[in-house]
Amino acid sequence: KIFYKLNPDLVIFPMQDSHLLAYEILKISNKKTLALIDNWDNLSSRGTHIIKPKYISVWGKQTKNHAIKYQNFQKKNIFLNGTPRFEKYFLIRNKKIKKKFKFKYILFLESFGNHNNETILKTLDKLIDESLLLKNHKIIYRPHPWQIRNLTKINIQKYSHVLIDPQIAKNYLKDDNSTKFQPDINYYPSLIKNADLVITGPTSMVIESTIFFKKTLLLGFNDQECFYHDELTNYVHLEKLETLKNIIVSKNLNYLKDDIYKLLNKKINKKNVDKKREFYLFNSRIGYSKNLRLIVDKILHD
Repeated sequence: KIFYKLNPDLVIFPMQDSHLLAYEILKISNKKTLALIDNWDNLSSRGTHIIKPKYISVWGKQTKNHAIKYQNFQKKNIFLNGTPRFEKYFLIRNKKIKKKFKFKYILFLESFGNHNNETILKTLDKLIDESLLLKNHKIIYRPHPWQIRNLTKINIQKYSHVLIDPQIAKNYLKDDNSTKFQPDINYYPSLIKNADLVITGPTSMVIESTIFFKKTLLLGFNDQECFYHDELTNYVHLEKLETLKNIIVSKNLNYLKDDIYKLLNKKINKKNVDKKREFYLFNSRIGYSKNLRLIVDKILHD
């Protein structure tokens, strides 16, 4: 009824994959359509519609390539505009952000594919005990808010230096993985920026950490209990992340200690990191909203 009443010249809507709402919009609209692709892997690892929007806005050059190669979009109908989720990060990343913790810490981020993190936490906990370089550090463990594979909760009492991220702790300990809980993303900048090191599985947090130029250890283990290597190998949006000079891929738990030391001693060239990151995530210098307006004007005059 809304469509028939308004008869819009352009329909703009967010689209992740083959969601019913997106399908209904595409089915009934005979006008120009612009889909805003928000998640990193939506164009390379998700199901999509046979009916497609004419125009799409994507993260960066990488996802533009995916739109052409895997989704058969025309190059001229694809626009780079990053994602509004991260826009604030770019505005405050060079500013001093109030710390949430009074101690030094390593941020350990759980990816949705939760693989044997308890073994990794044990290794990190022991490393802090033994290392002068990491003396007085804590591990802030942040479970994925909607993790469905946590068959057993990690007993935090077993560790000397591990704390559950307070924003997640209540839901995690209650075994509440419902998407009704939506973490406030304004919490993330301080959490990431003030960490001395970020350790994460294959997740968009790799890009978020890179925005803040953080030294990041990307888990790429390949053994009977960890499948991070398979994810890095088989998901095309994760290809060549090691070209980001703030990242080291750790391929074996036995070398985790050496990889951490190597990363801590690594020199970070911010200009180089920014240049490489642009391939994965475009940052409009005029802001997401203003750039979207320019995209809309171009489409309407096409």
